[in-house]
Amino acid sequence: MTRAPRWVHRVVVATLCTMAVACGGAQAGVGTSHAPRAPEPLALLLRTTEGDPVDVATLRGKPVMLFFFATFDTLSQAATRPLSRFARQHASDVRVVGVAVQPDAATLAGAWAAALDVPFDVAYEPQPRVLAGLTEVGELAGVPTFVVLDDAGRIVARHTGFASENKLERLLEVAAAR
Repeated sequence: MTRAPRWVHRVVVATLCTMAVACGGAQAGVGTSHAPRAPEPLALLLRTTEGDPVDVATLRGKPVMLFFFATFDTLSQAATRPLSRFARQHASDVRVVGVAVQPDAATLAGAWAAALDVPFDVAYEPQPRVLAGLTEVGELAGVPTFVVLDDAGRIVARHTGFASENKLERLLEVAAAR
């Protein structure tokens, strides 16, 4: 019997955690917020759904909200509505970037963004290091996860689980206060 690749196990675990939260189950760290203070700006290379490279380090100058999601995840889809309203309302205050973290993200993320008509950039990571926990973002407890960078590109806030517009506002306030 052939063993499944490691990323398949991570996707299954992330999906099960998300389902547990959506059904009211308790999961340590899911639905919670914490604000680590990274000493250096986040180094993360992404690719847009059109194939253009995006270096998160070049997005400095105003806060950045990274929305880590999976196209097949219902909680990620539900979180898109308040995030879209937030992104429209704060277009001049914060840069919102959706980051698909799943197998075949290059193919699926563009169709997902078009179907939901999201008002923010959508990208994926060509080398799935985020899903493997190999970046400064660290392990994702599940999807959706929101990671907020201050105007210098440092991680200042993080929230895993559904986030209302009010929660997104509070995350932005943390970034603005740094």
